Amino acid sequence: MSATTTWIEAGIPSLLSLSFVYAGYRVTKADFSLDMSLRVVIISLGLACIAITTTTLVFVVFALQGPILVDTGWVIFLTGTAGAASGAPLGFYYYQQQRQNELLETQYEEIAMLHKRLSVASRVLRHNLRNELTIILGTTEILREDPTASNADELFDRLEKHHRKLRSISEKSGHIRKVWETELLVDQPIDGVVSDSVNHIRAVEPAVSIQTDIRTEAMVDAHPHLELAIKEALTNAITHNSLNSLVIEICVFERDGHVRIEIADTGSGISEDELAFLDSPSETALTHGTGLGLWLMDAIMLRSGGELSFQENDPSGTIVIMDLPLTDTESDRPLSVELWNMNLFEQFKSRVGI
Repeated sequence: MSATTTWIEAGIPSLLSLSFVYAGYRVTKADFSLDMSLRVVIISLGLACIAITTTTLVFVVFALQGPILVDTGWVIFLTGTAGAASGAPLGFYYYQQQRQNELLETQYEEIAMLHKRLSVASRVLRHNLRNELTIILGTTEILREDPTASNADELFDRLEKHHRKLRSISEKSGHIRKVWETELLVDQPIDGVVSDSVNHIRAVEPAVSIQTDIRTEAMVDAHPHLELAIKEALTNAITHNSLNSLVIEICVFERDGHVRIEIADTGSGISEDELAFLDSPSETALTHGTGLGLWLMDAIMLRSGGELSFQENDPSGTIVIMDLPLTDTESDRPLSVELWNMNLFEQFKSRVGI
């Protein structure tokens, strides 16, 4: 046997073995689950068994016809190694594709829900703009016909009130737009964010009783406008309730790997129509009181990979609940945050008219 043949006989199984080892290395780096990694190994060994069985049967057929002139053991070993080396990358790429399909399905579901939210937010914006402009124009016509009317002061107060509401709608719609356009998530101390939000509201509404119970100083990886969501929850409680009996309690604590912010008020509560969009946003019935504040909070929480929910307070009022994931420096961001970082607003704003 020549030296070239010897090198070829040694080199072929070595190369096949190296490809098998490399595929195993890729599996470990792909962060597959144990079950998925075992399936890759099973596929690899399965192909090796098929190759060995097929080769053995071929040699059995040849042996029945006459003497075999090749080293059957070496050939069987070679085909078995080739089967294993082929099965490892095939299994790896198959289950990598399976994982990618699962991610795409999850992303599709989240995109569909986001599309519903943006569609209804656009309807709410147009609805409220139309209502406020109708009132302003109607009041203006009354004053134009009789500038010296006995209730002129009342009419001017009405104009001022609805002008402020119109400006608020414009500001909130601008905030919502910025929330979806901003891809950056930042580490924030939750105690500092909540304290700053409360201090801002106290400065604007000193008569409101706001009690805080902050039990954690954890960091959260959230949208830069997180403070705005907390301010909006506090402002919503103040705007829609009587200040004489209103008490707002804020509790911040860690729970199941999340930071939970509970904002409870003693007011009249949020109507079911206002909250209907959380379960079925595309079918929400627009009422006169439907505003953009809840949409703003919802957008910020979605962008932060968190969740916004509501409960009835006892004996009256509403509890706004914000759950935010703790900052995890040892792993990647959750899928939902990766999804928002695809700049979805650019994909949908032309379709929903925001």
